[in-house]
Amino acid sequence: VNVAHSIEIVEIKCRVVGNPATVGNITIGIRATAAGLPTGADLTLVTFPASDLPASDSWITKYITAYALGSGVKYAKVIRASGGDGSNYMVWRKDGTAPTYAGGARVFSEDGGSSWSEDPNTDFMFREGEVLV
Repeated sequence: VNVAHSIEIVEIKCRVVGNPATVGNITIGIRATAAGLPTGADLTLVTFPASDLPASDSWITKYITAYALGSGVKYAKVIRASGGDGSNYMVWRKDGTAPTYAGGARVFSEDGGSSWSEDPNTDFMFREGEVLV
């Protein structure tokens, strides 16, 4: 984070494949990082049914409980599903052509978050913001 701000809106480019009921609920969480990898519990989160996801790649907007992000601190957006299988899952789009999030990387887990792998040449597609009054 270059400038301290409050995160209240998370947008991701994604889609659901198969039956959303089998995928279950989707949780988007914000976590601290250690050595660039997610660590600890969610600092803030939002959970919603996979039926909210589009069937084709599109941006979705979710409002998250406001959390103050500190300047110079690296955070991770962690997205997980409560269910799913090889035919029913969520896809979070990535950008490998011209990733624009400086210092960011696609980090993923294939074991429920016990271990993480990093791809510094690819970013997951997200936007964030805060509600202005």
